[in-house]
Amino acid sequence: MKGFITLASYALALAASCAGATGFPDQGFSAGPPRVRTDYNLSNEGTAANPLTRGACLYPPSGSPPYVGPCATGPNVYSQSNYWRQNWPASCDVAGANCLYWVLGLNNEDASSTLNPGPPDASLPRAAPGSGIMGFSTLYGNDNFPGDTLWRAHLVLNVSSGFDNPAPGATPFLSLGAFAGHGTNPTIGVLNPSSGSALSVVSFGERLWGFTPPVRRYPTQDSSIASYLWIVTKWGTKPRMIALMLAHDHFKNSSATTVGHNHWNWNIQESVYYPGADIVYIDVEDVVSHCGYSIPRLTTVGQEINYRIDATRLFRCMSSHFDEPFPTTANIPITGVIWANEATGKDGGIWVDVHQMKMITATGALAAGDDEVRDGGAMRLGPGTGAIANALEQRCLESPGCFERESATLDDRVGR
Repeated sequence: MKGFITLASYALALAASCAGATGFPDQGFSAGPPRVRTDYNLSNEGTAANPLTRGACLYPPSGSPPYVGPCATGPNVYSQSNYWRQNWPASCDVAGANCLYWVLGLNNEDASSTLNPGPPDASLPRAAPGSGIMGFSTLYGNDNFPGDTLWRAHLVLNVSSGFDNPAPGATPFLSLGAFAGHGTNPTIGVLNPSSGSALSVVSFGERLWGFTPPVRRYPTQDSSIASYLWIVTKWGTKPRMIALMLAHDHFKNSSATTVGHNHWNWNIQESVYYPGADIVYIDVEDVVSHCGYSIPRLTTVGQEINYRIDATRLFRCMSSHFDEPFPTTANIPITGVIWANEATGKDGGIWVDVHQMKMITATGALAAGDDEVRDGGAMRLGPGTGAIANALEQRCLESPGCFERESATLDDRVGR
């Protein structure tokens, strides 16, 4: 899934004053409790009071590769908006306010299904982690584990049968992202930076707190879980995106010789992902075969990796897999960076946190050294993470065979 911003919203953002020229809305979660909001600007978007607006399809239907995502004609009205926000001051509701925030995505594919109560990217309500399919919270310091000093965003995607998915067989996608001109500075960073001071490297930490492999909901449906980093830019006439899979179980997007390629339509004009993208997919363990350098993979519960992803290097490497090759033009804007969990099947899920998300310079990345992989061993739980673990354990108790399926290492095999 996922896409881009409207030219109109981008132009408005450029005209507005903002706190800093580039970077994420809150570099490193350094400003205290993170400000987070769901996709749409208005709390009633996608309801009868404020129907969605559909634009033209980015890609026409095609019977040949790459796969073309469907371009839905509706519905444009849903029973509820599933609007949610945290740490939101009243001043941000004033017309013309330029407030910075992170965007929470709650998408349940098929996103345009009439079975979903909410509109695409707000298909299901946000839940406290362990208490619903789309579990999200931000925790600080000792609430994570004793001695911790960070704000961490916990993404807990849970496809337990105890949480009724209104669209059986759906693929839920839970995300947290930054989008240029939509709650974020006009320029997040750049590709092909013309100077050493330009922000071009995505730096962040991700920790795998737990996962339970799902099982098939139907005999014909594979069951899988994955955790992604998505990076969005634009050249030519279309948005371009790389989906880098950091962790996965029973699912692969690429191999040592192939990568995935998708034409994705997202024609909802009010969404940060409008109008879609030309997407290339690659799993981190396959980067070494295609690009000649390594990016570590999250494989084990308790593992934490501090990533520094040189976006230019990755797009250059994947250049030939897009519809148009990556250009040599300097300072191509990075317009979106998203972290996401995705799952198919039932009675399983994945729990990660992302933290210290920053855009940094290539020089800064070199000074920081290689990606750092740490094994946390036995998880030390604080009050917040303890509550999440207890909720997940209770849900697991209600699912036959759940504890037997829990594993310490994610699996490379395809299909279940």
